[in-house]
Amino acid sequence: MAIAKPLIVWVDDTAENLFSQVWGIENAGYRVLPVSEPEKALAIIKEKQPVLALLDVVMPHPGGYELCRQLQADPATSCIPVILLSLLDSRKNMDEAFAAGAVDYLLKPLDSAAALPVLDIRLKTHALWLEVNRGHYSQQADSQVAAFVSYAHNRIAGQAVCPVAQNYRRDNLYEVLCAGGVPEDRAARQIAEFFRLPYLHRFEKEYVSTRAFTREFSLKNSVLGFRARSGEVSFAVSNPLNKELLRRIRREAGSGGVSISIASPSAIAAALAG
Repeated sequence: MAIAKPLIVWVDDTAENLFSQVWGIENAGYRVLPVSEPEKALAIIKEKQPVLALLDVVMPHPGGYELCRQLQADPATSCIPVILLSLLDSRKNMDEAFAAGAVDYLLKPLDSAAALPVLDIRLKTHALWLEVNRGHYSQQADSQVAAFVSYAHNRIAGQAVCPVAQNYRRDNLYEVLCAGGVPEDRAARQIAEFFRLPYLHRFEKEYVSTRAFTREFSLKNSVLGFRARSGEVSFAVSNPLNKELLRRIRREAGSGGVSISIASPSAIAAALAG
């Protein structure tokens, strides 16, 4: 029996962009479902459950950022990694993409040779993202650390100081990365990318919630409860390898499930200040 190829949904309102570029992705062993009507994309992605979604940023309603936020907000699609595509090469646009919940931001026209390694990294770590987000934890305590070390080293190649793999433990990822010359904010982004979790760089204080955990506990464990605009309480953590903390979050959330995001320790502390 033939093994089904991984499905990618590609949303772009300009049909010629889709059909002129998907062949490079398909030749690499993926199935690509082109969607040229953005208003139908959410329902299609929910039905098809692809391993990854590629969204053009500039589209009629909903645009790429809004569609990404909709996918993140829906429990049926929140586990699907999203990559945003744009002609706009600026830090502001990239920050907006990550704030919307995207795991990456690529420039158009898409160069399949350059894009394929990015897609491969995203899909190879998708299973780990599911483990963390759904609470199914590996019994091999060091396997996730080892996998993250390899990923982090690839991402920081060229740094003057490279962290030493054997120095990593589940409780000191930031300490070792920062000692290796990686800024804390960038370390948090790398962790979010690896685990396919949304990255949040700041919080609006009016949405911060301390109902689940005290301020002291939150500071000590680098965890923050916050209300999404939908009213649902979500949680940001700095270290998703802290299994005991994630179990406690899930107990607090009850049977309704919970949304987990990644933020740096400093961002969480700043939100709790005052």
